Amino acid sequence: AAVIVGMTFLFLRRLRSGSDGGVALLAVIGTLATGPFGAAGALVLPWLARRSVASEALLSAWYDRIALSTEQDGLTTLSDRVAIGRSANLAAPLPQPFIALFEHGPIAEQQVALGMIARSFHTGYLSALKLALDSPEPVIRVQAAAVAARIRGQLNAEIPALADRAADPTLSSSNAVDVAVQLSAALQSGLLEALEQTTATSVRSGLLARVYARLDARRRNSAAGLAVTSDPRSDRLDDTYAAYLLSHGRFDDFRAWRASARRPLHGRYRRRLVISRIAGATLRGHLVPCTVRRSHPVLR
Repeated sequence: AAVIVGMTFLFLRRLRSGSDGGVALLAVIGTLATGPFGAAGALVLPWLARRSVASEALLSAWYDRIALSTEQDGLTTLSDRVAIGRSANLAAPLPQPFIALFEHGPIAEQQVALGMIARSFHTGYLSALKLALDSPEPVIRVQAAAVAARIRGQLNAEIPALADRAADPTLSSSNAVDVAVQLSAALQSGLLEALEQTTATSVRSGLLARVYARLDARRRNSAAGLAVTSDPRSDRLDDTYAAYLLSHGRFDDFRAWRASARRPLHGRYRRRLVISRIAGATLRGHLVPCTVRRSHPVLR
């Protein structure tokens, strides 16, 4: 009885200290059941249950691996994500644009593209979605109709946000044209409600009129040799304004705008260019041979 009481006391003390009490518990139970034979077995049991440290570390690493409780190195993480399709495979061929994909791409890839449009909608996807709605494949048309029904509310909710952005007086011409392009895509999609369609039409017209007036003033100041604003230009802005000039028959303004697009319009670089052109015209008028030193202060 004294032995059992002592072993029980040691077992409880081991538990309070936070140590593993499995072996001590088995010793108490074995001694209660078989007396001294159980005590002898309890002494032999730790030696029988002893395992190498390497096997314990390997087993612990495996448990952590299947439980995803440890961090992996970057290479393994990227490899796993590529294998399960959560990251792009850099060795794979380049993805096709959605427009080309819906025109002559495989049906499976078209379905994947529609899923991406539904999950991460943007107004730039509307032209591709319109092609999917007119697809000759019935399964693509059905899935595209489901996607259109899903994003209809989100598209209508974006119109007030675009209107607020268009009303910003500090909006640059390039960004204003981007907003106008998004409004045009929303209008052409046929997914807008009557109120949102009216709002988008009026906002787009007012925004483009403001951009065209600003660009007209900039072009006139540039032609007159006055200082112009440092509003950044982009290919979309140039193409939109050029199309506007051509549609209104302003061919002289169109040629002047396209010529200005090939050289800077402000600062000391424009002044150097003008002086260089004047100097070149003077040299050609006097039939001077074309041997100009590179260190010339005007033509440097």
